[in-house]
Amino acid sequence: MNSELQYLPLLLGALIASVTAALIAFTVKWHGALTLDYDKGVQKVHNAPTPRVGGVALMIGGLAAWPFLNGEAYTLWTQLLIISIPAITAGLLEDITGKVSPKWRLLATALGGLLFYLVTGYAIDRLGWGPLDFIGNVPVIMGLLTIFAFAATANATNLVDGFHGLAGATIIFMALGLGAIAMQVDDIAIAQLCFLTAAIVGGFLTINYPWGKLFLGDGGAYTLGSLLAALGIALMARNDEVSPWALLVCFAYPAIETGFSIFRRRKRKKSISQPDAVHFHKLVWRAMARPIARHMNRPNIANPLTLYFIWPLATIGPVMASIFYFRTLAAMLGLLVVLVIYLSIYRVVSLQHLRSKKKTGQTHAK
Repeated sequence: MNSELQYLPLLLGALIASVTAALIAFTVKWHGALTLDYDKGVQKVHNAPTPRVGGVALMIGGLAAWPFLNGEAYTLWTQLLIISIPAITAGLLEDITGKVSPKWRLLATALGGLLFYLVTGYAIDRLGWGPLDFIGNVPVIMGLLTIFAFAATANATNLVDGFHGLAGATIIFMALGLGAIAMQVDDIAIAQLCFLTAAIVGGFLTINYPWGKLFLGDGGAYTLGSLLAALGIALMARNDEVSPWALLVCFAYPAIETGFSIFRRRKRKKSISQPDAVHFHKLVWRAMARPIARHMNRPNIANPLTLYFIWPLATIGPVMASIFYFRTLAAMLGLLVVLVIYLSIYRVVSLQHLRSKKKTGQTHAK
């Protein structure tokens, strides 16, 4: 087992991801017919057609760093590259064709979870509550929970991908949170790969943020979500002191956003896969970022400005997870704290949105 972190793979992964992202962004005239994402749709807020195949840059960055890893980190990264194939394939096909249904993308991420379980042998083997921890003796249940966790994390990561830098920054925070836990339990191989994931995404962000020259796309979001699920599950399976609730609180922001979105759509009797314009980040953009940008007479900064209003919420979970990783009750309370903050902010920005709509309707009526 390696006893020290390797910095060369981190630097190479970040550099190659950044260079590849730049090449994709600035050669758009040659591939734009296939890769451009246009500014039409209820969830779209960008101002110009933009390539959405950032997943390619991430994958190339990961492949570039791969030969320079040693020991367990090399073996596990090899396995993770393999299990990410279904997610990035389905995601990139959707990015290019727009014809891969949510059902097939969900199945692709679930397949990644199955491959992870079969290839690595790691699985969710406990729930952090004594009466339910019998699952460690039932391989079928462990496998199903692992598959569910993969699909849920991948789709939650994709759901928060709505503004420049938002998904990327959220992923970096979560990866660093997992890496901090791994360092505290001396699992250097997992820490290495968590920090490598953060570095690669950081390289991508040099082109994505602030002006959105390249989007993460479904290929990037699903792949990174799968990697985070894999690293979190492996960290827990390899270290008994790590509570499964610490992983959940680390992923709290996208997990809560996903759960609340499903609840909201069910309540309105809509399909859970149907996009809408009242996601948390969209409401924050309308209520906070856009008015400031208009006041400054710089409407084009509203999109990148949104990140700064959500940044604190996205960091709370990973920070608490890294502190209370060995205390299940504290992690549960941490999850509750993030939920209360999320719902409080959502209520404020939602009411602001409704007042704005009402005011606009009254103006049109006059």
